[in-house]
Amino acid sequence: MPLFPIQTATNHVRVPGILMLIMGLANVGLAVALAIRSGLGYIGIAIAGAIVLTAKNTLFTPFYAARNLKLPWYTFYPSLIKGAVGFAVVGLGTYLMSLSWALTSWSKLALAGISVSGIYALGAYFLGLTTSERLLLNNEIRQRMKRLSR
Repeated sequence: MPLFPIQTATNHVRVPGILMLIMGLANVGLAVALAIRSGLGYIGIAIAGAIVLTAKNTLFTPFYAARNLKLPWYTFYPSLIKGAVGFAVVGLGTYLMSLSWALTSWSKLALAGISVSGIYALGAYFLGLTTSERLLLNNEIRQRMKRLSR
């Protein structure tokens, strides 16, 4: 999300606008192919939108933002990769959980969500954050706890 304002701030919106038009047409074509020809119906439309938007936001947007800021083309990809790995781990974890744990009530669903969120938060804290980011987060938590205890 923070990469989109770069295009506006640097007044480079023509190329993303044209690309959005092209990607919109590709989305329609892919949606028709997936919904009608493959028989997926409405789900095919959602899948097409997810594919096209993900492609644009992972391939074009970080590259174009780096280019506008005169940075190396790969500048924003390391953080994007961390997020993608986290997404894949959570997706795989929830899928495996659904195979072994029947989520037959709201309380079980809530417990599963809290479990996955907690595990992800720990992993993001220890594996996803740098030492300076962890120190910054710890200081922020301490300051907020002090304010709450007053």
